[in-house]
Amino acid sequence: LMGLFGKKDCAICDGKTGILGGTKVKDGNICKECKKLLSPWFIDYKESTVDDIKKQIEYRKQNQENLKSFEPTRIFGDFGCILIDEKNKRFIAVDDTSEGLFKGPKKVTGVNDIIDKNPDIIEFSQIESIDIDVHESKREEKKTENGTQVSYNPKHYTYMYSFTLEIRVNHPYFHYMRITLNNGTVQIYNEGERLKENLAMKITELILQAPEIDVQNQAEVYDGTSLRNLIFKDKSRMPDYSYGFKCSLKNWEHIQEYGYYLALTKEIYNILMNK
Repeated sequence: LMGLFGKKDCAICDGKTGILGGTKVKDGNICKECKKLLSPWFIDYKESTVDDIKKQIEYRKQNQENLKSFEPTRIFGDFGCILIDEKNKRFIAVDDTSEGLFKGPKKVTGVNDIIDKNPDIIEFSQIESIDIDVHESKREEKKTENGTQVSYNPKHYTYMYSFTLEIRVNHPYFHYMRITLNNGTVQIYNEGERLKENLAMKITELILQAPEIDVQNQAEVYDGTSLRNLIFKDKSRMPDYSYGFKCSLKNWEHIQEYGYYLALTKEIYNILMNK
């Protein structure tokens, strides 16, 4: 048993890997401290040699240095986030901006807010594809009559959404990035089923419903609060339906939040894909 589970020498730093033997690569083991030096998007341990890992650590040191000259012009996201340097056509991203298990995500206003995560700098030219995943689930809401839970007529539902970007890149050390933009599920209470042609509506069709915003100063449009103010319309002019949801005072702000994230994902896609 000691042979199977005993501590091994880390092939990178010569320290001990711990009782479980650390993380296995093709020709050795690496300790958890050396593993922290690698890209958070890296997963191909079994296909990598010790030399590959050493080269990646050197690349990561240079990436940390290069971040000093990274100047974002747009910052998106309330949980994971993407910082885009439009002038130099490159971006960085993290999948979770929180600082630990019991701390919420932080407001990111610049590179220094996430410098400790050493986010990899990605050139626009390295992007192979971007998919926008709007995940939907729902639960039926019921009322109590004579001590019994019964359905409304028509049935009422709470729809729940998360907004995620899946980016595939041509990079030496990883090929896939997944970033969820919303902090907490967007929940929309609805009287009846949401109106749409079918539940498997493609995300491209959803994105086409995102509001087009015509303003002179585009730099101020998609920077968080200002975009929300443009999407959050006057309640006195509330439509009967918006994005297929039956509008009411109870759900209007949540419908607007849904529209906000649709616009957000559309804008990120257009910038990264040079639309």
